[in-house]
Amino acid sequence: MLYLKILFILLSVFLIQCSQKTSNEKKSKLNKKLEYITNIKSFNPESGELLKDKYTLLLYNFNEGRDQFVFDNSGNENDGIITNGKWVDGFIGKAIHLSGINSSIVVANKKSLNPSHALTIEMLINLSSNQHGGYPTILTKPSQLETGSGSPSYSFWIVNAHHDGFPLYTILFRINFKDNKEYDLDSQIPWKSLADEWHHIAGTYDGNKINFYIDGKLVSSKSYQDEIKISKEELIIGRNFWAENSSNVSMIIDEMRVSNIARSADSIKTYWDYIKFKYKK
Repeated sequence: MLYLKILFILLSVFLIQCSQKTSNEKKSKLNKKLEYITNIKSFNPESGELLKDKYTLLLYNFNEGRDQFVFDNSGNENDGIITNGKWVDGFIGKAIHLSGINSSIVVANKKSLNPSHALTIEMLINLSSNQHGGYPTILTKPSQLETGSGSPSYSFWIVNAHHDGFPLYTILFRINFKDNKEYDLDSQIPWKSLADEWHHIAGTYDGNKINFYIDGKLVSSKSYQDEIKISKEELIIGRNFWAENSSNVSMIIDEMRVSNIARSADSIKTYWDYIKFKYKK
């Protein structure tokens, strides 16, 4: 009997310790501080290429120069399949030209492409002055596709037709949130004033504010607090989810990165200020 009592006491102590350990681990996870903004300048000063860091979810340097795949240099294997795209000389090295006719880069959905607390999307683009659709889409991560709404978690698109009061002939950066609120920031200038030459665009969310930058300058900003809506669909570059030519964009794209943190205004400006003088547009 004494043996059983001792065994019972030891077992009880063990279970209490396990419970406390589990509780502490849960508290540690809950208290783990999320990072929302960084001032790190993650690019190669010799080549001008964007670099991966601990925040990088997807990184396309577009250096392949051949075949129908673009490889993700973030280490997350978010490789893209190119449809009707052409390898051309880019701002830095090679780039992809999307004609605007059934052309796109499609990336399979993964958890790494669905940041919820913070976000940066940045890229170098050269928009054609001839955009034939009403809503040419530069990039989108559509959600609720099964219901037909297609509300994207995040996207860049051009307003080329009157719709819902959006500023006509501008570029919009859109984020949808878990509470189903949707916010669009516009470029403040006509997209055609940016056409046929290289520009850097970036959209960020730091948990408190949505920002839209063009060539290192903040052009639009809006305060809002919520988590970004999670998308179960593919990441698409060059068209919207419905794959009609009305949503296809004609452009050349180079140096694209998606991050689960808001790159600071200073880091975005520093990158463009550096490469715009080092490389011919």
